[in-house]
Amino acid sequence: MDFPVQGLSIRAQSAPWYDGVEFLIFDRDQLNKTRGVVSNIEFTTVEEAEIARPTLTLPIEVVQMLFNDLWQCGLRPTIDKHDSPGELRATKEHLKDLQKLVFNHWLNEQE
Repeated sequence: MDFPVQGLSIRAQSAPWYDGVEFLIFDRDQLNKTRGVVSNIEFTTVEEAEIARPTLTLPIEVVQMLFNDLWQCGLRPTIDKHDSPGELRATKEHLKDLQKLVFNHWLNEQE
């Protein structure tokens, strides 16, 4: 496993016994030694109009490592086929090709 030399890391691993994913959040020093781990996440009550601050902000490198771990756990982004411009474009092109084929076939039968 590659860890950043220093700073915050979040790692994930599959936990099929819980039908879920386990996370470990920890911090490393300059010598790549673990300084500490997150042991509790506390929920606090917020008022309806109150703007909640982010729970945590992560550097892109940490997020990429987390994403890679989640990918290894078998998780993939959920994509709605109707929202994919590439798939819609490909389907439209395929329909155009089919229309040409059918029209050409019909012309040949008319002769």
